[in-house]
Amino acid sequence: MKQFYNFFAKFESVIMVIGMGIMVALNFANVVARKALPSVPMSFTEEMIVLIFLWITMFGISYCYRTHSHTALNLISEYLPKAGKLIFLLIGASVSVAFVCILTYTGWNMVQNYIKYGQILPSLGIPMAIQGFALPIGGVVIVITIIMTLIFDIQKLMKGEEEEK
Repeated sequence: MKQFYNFFAKFESVIMVIGMGIMVALNFANVVARKALPSVPMSFTEEMIVLIFLWITMFGISYCYRTHSHTALNLISEYLPKAGKLIFLLIGASVSVAFVCILTYTGWNMVQNYIKYGQILPSLGIPMAIQGFALPIGGVVIVITIIMTLIFDIQKLMKGEEEEK
């Protein structure tokens, strides 16, 4: 399980770096084309940037959970015994999973509507569902990451290792 966890962390990192690079290149090309070649249409770049941004945001949320880079208040839990820390870990993970499940469910319903009504991205001419799938797919990835991270955090806590933030 740890090997899959580490492999997926690297995979997420690569996807985020590539996505960010493509976004920067597209945005740069759009600005240059707007100034240097005003007659060349580059409106598709804005849709592509939003599409990529949604996907890398969902992978970024998962990555932040995995690396403990998300915002957390550990002022209270830091001074608790193991049992208290365990309770805080479980509550935090449970609330996060509940929120992400709501997000995933809402995203799934949104995608169903995109498909039902045949909505497309006007400049790219591709189904809007491709953009929308970032929420349900990303949500599933985030939930899996939260659960796996919780398991590893509990194992560290039981071994007595301090978590590095």
